Amino acid sequence: MSKFIFAFLLLFFACSPNLESLNKQYKKITSRYEQALSRNPQNIALRMKLAHFYYQLSNYQKVKELLTNISTKEAKILLAKSLVYLNEYSLALEIFESLGEIEDDEYLYLYGKVLEEKNLFPLAIKIYKKVKGDFKDYALKRLKEITITIEKKCPKNIKRLLEKEKGFIEGITKEEATILLCNEVIEIKEDNTSLSTFHFVGKILKERGKDLGEVEIEYDSTYQKVELEYARTITSDGTVIYAGKENIRDVSKYLDYPLYSNAKAFIISMPAVEVGSIIEYKAKIYSYKLINKNNFSFIYKLKEKF
Repeated sequence: MSKFIFAFLLLFFACSPNLESLNKQYKKITSRYEQALSRNPQNIALRMKLAHFYYQLSNYQKVKELLTNISTKEAKILLAKSLVYLNEYSLALEIFESLGEIEDDEYLYLYGKVLEEKNLFPLAIKIYKKVKGDFKDYALKRLKEITITIEKKCPKNIKRLLEKEKGFIEGITKEEATILLCNEVIEIKEDNTSLSTFHFVGKILKERGKDLGEVEIEYDSTYQKVELEYARTITSDGTVIYAGKENIRDVSKYLDYPLYSNAKAFIISMPAVEVGSIIEYKAKIYSYKLINKNNFSFIYKLKEKF
């Protein structure tokens, strides 16, 4: 099939209002390609044409089937892209790393996305910064979520809290850090699910108090999900630094015990933590099932580490 016909049919698919006709044409074209390829499976050019055709129609599984074990550079590029859309990040990363950086904006954006998914944030940032053209805005959005964000104005709620607790803070002489606010609201819903909302504010008073900046939220990944509303450090001069994705890890709590892989720790390494800094975060834990059907329980320890 000529390039002209191939391009015409892609245009036809994009413009045709008749879905039934579109489906018939799609089956006709793919059948013709598949039959031709079955007669000559070593025809790489034909295989690539069909793969590109499927790719344009977002049928990434078909692209994967066609191009797996094809060693040409063009095939690897298209396969890597398709694997990202299929959320098969490990296989995609292997191909991206073998090919390196290529002047293809979609390729670079997807390469950065894979690096981000693998928590390779410094490399992801480097790749995202090279994306241009139609994918530049997408890359900039990802960069914004990965990296820290800085504001110069201290939040009003923190100002009010510091004014309220000024005498209390000034009276502290021995402690390394202090908790200014620790608020938790647990909502039990009619469908036996629950929502816990945490709001925490602490102040670093001495060097050892910096441990407060390593926040760990424990949860059970089988029935729970953690959602971070925000996490920020307010420095002594009032600068507000929001944690980005590069500051967050979601890991197994017991790495050496696979049986307990559902026990997870959502860890936030607060940015720019120094003596005099304020640590603030707000997070939610969604529980899709109560521990004992329609019963619930919670524990508050006399001494708790935050």
